[in-house]
Amino acid sequence: MSTHAQLAYREAELLQAEGLKIVELLYEAAIDAIDAARQALAKGDIAARTQAINRAYDILAELLFGLNQEAGGEIARRLAALYVYIQGLLLRAQAEQSESPLLEARSLLVTLLPAWRQANQPIVATPPQEDLPVNELIGARVDCVG
Repeated sequence: MSTHAQLAYREAELLQAEGLKIVELLYEAAIDAIDAARQALAKGDIAARTQAINRAYDILAELLFGLNQEAGGEIARRLAALYVYIQGLLLRAQAEQSESPLLEARSLLVTLLPAWRQANQPIVATPPQEDLPVNELIGARVDCVG
């Protein structure tokens, strides 16, 4: 799938999303935009690189704007600082026409994405388990095997 088609698909998915799923999709879209910027940089396509970096920057602005720093407390403040830092990396990549800031920005987003995916999963309650003596647990395991 072409980069343009991927971005269009992400936009359509984002328009239909709710809650934490929106954050997850924004992360994915930012990563896709950074990948597009890296491809454009490799090809020497200044216009495409600029457009992709601007897109990633704007997505991070949306993430930053969407933070509720009162309710989110320290975590929200740290995320805000991280988003501003990543925006700085994007600006540096554009100014220096360099891939290393793009790689760092991508790495940070890829590292955080699984946490947003997990936060978006429904919580399934599990029944409490009785505290069994260790020998009964081992015996139960042996019975299952043999």
